Amino acid sequence: MTDIIRMIGLRDRDLRNEGLFVAEGRLLVERSIASSCAVIGLCADAAAAEDARLLCADRIPLTICTSEELDRIAGFPFHRGMFALAERPSIPQASTMIPSLCARQPTSTRQRKILILPAITDPGNLGALFRSASAFSYDLVCIGEQSCDPFNRKTLRASMGAILSMPVCTAQPEELALIHDRGIPILAAAMEERAVVAGNYSVNGDGHALVLGNEYDGIPAGWREQCSLAIRIPVSQDVDSLNVAIAGSILMWELSRQAFL
Repeated sequence: MTDIIRMIGLRDRDLRNEGLFVAEGRLLVERSIASSCAVIGLCADAAAAEDARLLCADRIPLTICTSEELDRIAGFPFHRGMFALAERPSIPQASTMIPSLCARQPTSTRQRKILILPAITDPGNLGALFRSASAFSYDLVCIGEQSCDPFNRKTLRASMGAILSMPVCTAQPEELALIHDRGIPILAAAMEERAVVAGNYSVNGDGHALVLGNEYDGIPAGWREQCSLAIRIPVSQDVDSLNVAIAGSILMWELSRQAFL
């Protein structure tokens, strides 16, 4: 593993097609090792060597090198002294995940909550949404084919590794019918005239699915057609809308908060 990394800079490799991802820094390395992902090697500089040895525990190949060499291998300066190379887990299709989730009976303190992201193209936004979904105990994140790579380095950093522990699937718009058919409302976050203000929406006892669109284009038509109603956050006339990660986090908090009132 380490010889290959030394010969070929990670920046120049198509890790997605290789079935690999990079976890940067102790926190993401630690969470990658703790996850179900197979970590195939770790590189660290001298300052992080002791932490790296503890994390590897003689089970994972480890290379110790200088900071300058680590920069060259990684191809970026954000590794914080160590990074791991790991195998990407397979991401199942929504049709294999949604039925079992929707069949689970909700309780007074645990509703079924699904986040649907058809076309989030900014890695930082996608990662932040995963982090918030984890914080507010969402059961599943569904990603459309127009969304960016959830194992992108920036996505992993922004998510603080939430992608490594949260259930995630890929989805097509027609698969949302599996949610609707179970009586779970599908809410479109949209600044539409008839949209319900988030604080005025009464949370369904069965739970909900929240759909967030691209900041520029909104929710793609095929996905929007599957939604039960629109929900919005009131903002001043000085701005058109909020950043999607901020808006999504507020909505997830509001919808989760209501479940415990």
